[in-house]
Amino acid sequence: MMKKQVKRLTLALIAVGLSSPVWAGAFDVTVPNQNGGIVVGATGLFLTAGSNTTYGATGGIAPFTTVNGISTVTTSNVSGTSLDTNPNYHWAFGIQLGYMFPGTGNDITASWTHLNTHDSDSVNAGSGGVITPVPLSPAAAVTNPGLLSSGNGRSTNKLDAVDLMAGQRIFIGSDFNLRLSAGLEYARLQNSISNSFSGTTPNTPSILVPGGITNVVTAYNSGETSTFNGLGPKIGFDGRFCFGDSGFGFDSHLDGGLLIGNISDNQNASSVTNTSITSAATGTLLATGQDVIVGSSSADQNRRVVPFLDANLGVDYMYKFNNAGQSSLTAELGYEASNYFNAIHTINVLGGVNNENFTTHGPFLTVKFAA
Repeated sequence: MMKKQVKRLTLALIAVGLSSPVWAGAFDVTVPNQNGGIVVGATGLFLTAGSNTTYGATGGIAPFTTVNGISTVTTSNVSGTSLDTNPNYHWAFGIQLGYMFPGTGNDITASWTHLNTHDSDSVNAGSGGVITPVPLSPAAAVTNPGLLSSGNGRSTNKLDAVDLMAGQRIFIGSDFNLRLSAGLEYARLQNSISNSFSGTTPNTPSILVPGGITNVVTAYNSGETSTFNGLGPKIGFDGRFCFGDSGFGFDSHLDGGLLIGNISDNQNASSVTNTSITSAATGTLLATGQDVIVGSSSADQNRRVVPFLDANLGVDYMYKFNNAGQSSLTAELGYEASNYFNAIHTINVLGGVNNENFTTHGPFLTVKFAA
């Protein structure tokens, strides 16, 4: 879904870019003689993050066979349906501060975008079902969390991106404005997934006490956090087609770059097992015990290069104040999508580490004031 959003926006923006030379051949290309001054802006975004959301998996095979009231564990399927937190839309914000150099089409702009999402889900395996947590064994210390039947998961995605861009504006004819830009971006991306499960293994023959029946109650918790920090070059273009002198315009934006940085991973898990043994004949409690296992690990991965791509389309209205400085107020409404490729690590349900994209998309509203 996310890849389709990026592809659609990118194709639309490429179409605008390919048509620019045609317009340039038909219209004059000029550099604006702007008055210059400060530009400040604020953006409200309503985004969903499609990064890692898997916190477990359900098994599809009934794990018990019951004979004469005593259950025996037979088998379980750990590669069943994946459990996901189904991300929702969340508010994010951005701020911009820039300066337009007078008498030229040049400008310099700094911006910051911040996103912090929290999504959750719960599950009940039902009769004869079994749940497998993620990760299974982050530090090779928690190896058998037991047969779990219910639980919940939580996923968190965080994004902080800071840009410093220098731009050059040009006019193509009287209706199309184009801004080419280049600069640097620093980004910090973080994805976290955690879960909490519990389950009960029903009456099974005791291997410790002859004639006894064992009951096992297990609680399992685990979590995994992947963080990327990177800095690198960024280029982009912004196009605006003006509808005459009405103040309305159609906007397009596309930028991309490469971030050079490191990925750090932190994992933890704990398993608490309470065991009781009762007499099969009388039901008398014969013995109890508790087993607590805790495991954790962390790793700093080698430096890597993460490509990224941002795109948006929108419409705007610009109001020009009647003063010598030609101050203006612009409001833009649109839809945006971004993708940081292979920027985070994920733990799959059967073990092992995978690379995954960090993606966001959703509508936005930007208000800018030029002094």
